[in-house]
Amino acid sequence: MDTTRHVRQSRVTTLDPDRVTRYLARIGAGPVTAPTLDALARLAHAHVTTIPFENLDIHLENPISLVPEEVVDKLTLDNRGGFCYELNGAFAALLVSLGYEVDLLEARVFNDSRLGPRFDHVTICVYLDEAEWLVDVGFGTLIPAPIRIDELGSAGPFYLAPTESDWIDLVNNGNPQYRFDRTPHPLVHFAPTCIFHQTSVDSLFTKKTICTLPNERGKVTISGRDLIVTVDGVKDRREISDDDELRALYQSEFGMTV
Repeated sequence: MDTTRHVRQSRVTTLDPDRVTRYLARIGAGPVTAPTLDALARLAHAHVTTIPFENLDIHLENPISLVPEEVVDKLTLDNRGGFCYELNGAFAALLVSLGYEVDLLEARVFNDSRLGPRFDHVTICVYLDEAEWLVDVGFGTLIPAPIRIDELGSAGPFYLAPTESDWIDLVNNGNPQYRFDRTPHPLVHFAPTCIFHQTSVDSLFTKKTICTLPNERGKVTISGRDLIVTVDGVKDRREISDDDELRALYQSEFGMTV
């Protein structure tokens, strides 16, 4: 591991104590007394199973903020979720505030076999216990635990696989999810692609609304006008009858008022 990383200034901002307290309460996590691997896994699991991955602001024509403090206020005061730039950007700031050494990494998401554009996704690298760990709370999927980046192989449903370049693939049950590079970036480097995903007809995020919350046995998702409940790999899909039912489901399933 490149030990020079441990003397550099973090590219991730810190949060004030009030926002840290609100954030931990929002995800139902107790205080973190030391930046350990166990605490990191607990925080990431709590985050993914509590805060939904959603893109409603894009369809409400509300600009997406890349300022972590503003995103934390959205998550904690408005009881909302967000998509990758918001969720991983805010969570990285929380981790730095709790004493972790963190960088943001660039990733490109697979759509079938095609890769998305540069800076298509932001993920998190945590430097801990003389290793680098991949952590992601902004992909809409329950990744069970931090994944050690220098351990490539097919152990577990989620694993890392090498590519012909220096990039690495995150794989889930044999299916590549995204390809990431280990070069650190500040969140501002993701701004152009974040704008693309808010405005371009070529972005999946402008085509329909999505709101999903994973759990231990599957996930609950509202995709456009469909409610999809996945349990043990079995999907139950039904059409949502009207706007009143849609708003009621956002409240009952995700605790969101929109």
